[in-house]
Amino acid sequence: MYAISLTEVRKNDPVFSSSVVAVEQYLGRLPFNGLLRQLGDTRNLHETLFRRFQPHEYKDACGNYRGTEGTTVEKWNIGRDPSAPAAFSSAYQDVAHDIESLAETIQRMDMSDAPDRYFRKSVFIFQRFQTIHPYYDGNGHIDRLIIKSLMRRHKDIYEYTDFPISPHPFTTGLQICIENYKHHPELLQSYFLNWFRY
Repeated sequence: MYAISLTEVRKNDPVFSSSVVAVEQYLGRLPFNGLLRQLGDTRNLHETLFRRFQPHEYKDACGNYRGTEGTTVEKWNIGRDPSAPAAFSSAYQDVAHDIESLAETIQRMDMSDAPDRYFRKSVFIFQRFQTIHPYYDGNGHIDRLIIKSLMRRHKDIYEYTDFPISPHPFTTGLQICIENYKHHPELLQSYFLNWFRY
C-alpha cells in the first residue's frame, strides 16, 4: 500500500476550484470565534473539498483524521510505507492528541495581538499542522485555508499578493523552511512575507 496523492487529478478541475472559493467565502463570513472553532476542527472542510476525489478503497478517508478507529485510514502513516511514520509527520496513533493540542493553540488566537506577534503565531499554526499531517491527502490545501483565514482577520495584516489555495505554491524551499522551523522559524516567516505584510 502506498501513499495516495490526488494533486494531479484536482489541479485542473473547475468544480474543485469553485469549491475552494466557496469554502474561503464561508470562512470569511464566520465571526472570529466561529472561525477559530472551525479551524480547530477542519474535518467537515476536508470532506467538502475532497469527497469527489476519494478513492473507492478509502471510502471513509475524507473528513477523518489518520488514526480514526474503524476507518480505512485507522493505521495510515504518511510516506511510502503507511505502516511506518515519515520523519516529518505525526504517527497515526498521535494524530488525535496532536490535532487537539493544535486546536487549543488556535483557540488562543487574539486579533488584539500586535501584528508581528499574530503573524508569527499564524505561521507556527501552519507549520504545526504540516508536521501533524492529519489527513491521508489534502493537508496542504486545508493548511493554506487556515493560514489565509487567520491572516485576513487581523486589521493590520494585509494580503500583499493573493495567496493561492489551489494550485498550491508548495516548493522544495517551503519544505526546507518547514523542516528547519524549530531552529530557524524566521525562514518560514520570511516565506509568508511573500504574501502577507504588516
